[in-house]
Amino acid sequence: MTAPRDPSPGRRPGPGWPGLVVAGLVVGLAVVIIALIINGTAPLPYRRPVQVDITLPEPTLPDAPRLPDGPIVPPVDPRVASPEAGD
Repeated sequence: MTAPRDPSPGRRPGPGWPGLVVAGLVVGLAVVIIALIINGTAPLPYRRPVQVDITLPEPTLPDAPRLPDGPIVPPVDPRVASPEAGD
């Protein structure tokens, strides 16, 4: 049989700090999830959605003059000569 080896002077046997940190995070996350489940509200049972009928009045246009059927031409300034007159 061989004699058990002595650990190096700077190391102790055990999970070490990284293992303890990961274990602490897992336990903390489990506690938070359990607390949220306990304090959460239960979903309401399915009910038919409420239907509300609202009668809206028929929209009407205001009284305004009707647009002409032809094109709308801007007024012409008599001081400006037409392009045909310049020939």
